[in-house]
Amino acid sequence: MTIEVAPCRLAQSQNGIVQSAKRHGVVPRPLCAICTELFTLNRPLSIAPEALVFLVFLAPCNTVKGQELSLSHLSGFWINERCDSILRFSRSPKDAFDRDDINIKFFWVTSDEIQWGIHEMNGFLVGTLTPTYVPNEFLLLDKDGNPSDHRFLFHPSDSLKRLIWIGRFQPRTSTITQSFSRLTDSIQHYCNKVIIAGQYLDSLNRPYTFTADGQAIWPNKRFRYEFGLDFIFGDPDYLINFSEFDSTQRRWVSYGFEWRRDTLLLFHQSEEADPPTLHNSREPFLILRRQ
Repeated sequence: MTIEVAPCRLAQSQNGIVQSAKRHGVVPRPLCAICTELFTLNRPLSIAPEALVFLVFLAPCNTVKGQELSLSHLSGFWINERCDSILRFSRSPKDAFDRDDINIKFFWVTSDEIQWGIHEMNGFLVGTLTPTYVPNEFLLLDKDGNPSDHRFLFHPSDSLKRLIWIGRFQPRTSTITQSFSRLTDSIQHYCNKVIIAGQYLDSLNRPYTFTADGQAIWPNKRFRYEFGLDFIFGDPDYLINFSEFDSTQRRWVSYGFEWRRDTLLLFHQSEEADPPTLHNSREPFLILRRQ
């Protein structure tokens, strides 16, 4: 006795992922073994009833901790865990993010987009997530429903706080596996909390404060600041003062900074015109010790 089985509704809803993959020369992980066979044959498949027992194990898992997953569930900022370790150890965005050995330093997700990159945003993906036969693994489909070269693996116990990104990135052709942690703030606020936020004293015991939301409160002024994360021309670590504009150099005032153990050094900066590169003053104008 045999039973005719047609492709499952999940497989049908994915725009014929196997056939589409073959048309584009891609061999993705199958949705499930039986549905892969059904799409290959393009007709119902006759199987023995006892084989249906294995459907439970072959069907894809499309939930993490019981919830369906879409890009909107991943919204916010994610940091590469290697970059995070370097950032916490060195307290230097340049050391953490100005690297050729780490493909994606951090990325952010909106409702239907994944973006990454620091200099003029060099990465962009649009699509939807569909489950593979690996538990808690999802394949990214492009806007036309075709399989991409990117997969995401989650651990159910992490409540979507960590993920492994498996993908191919131009110009490399090999598959790269990277681990990321989810941030509760923007990458700017996270860097601020890790690197500099806190209270300090100068050599005259005057107080200086860098707040968690990026406000500097000094004895003689207050200003809003952000960390520079673009080191394309070899800039040193720097803060951007968004309350003071240098009309001569036509840019926001910036301060170079450097940690020496528990002492924070701040430098005046000038900009070289071509290419536009920042340079620290020879000596720091401010030396602060953390309270």
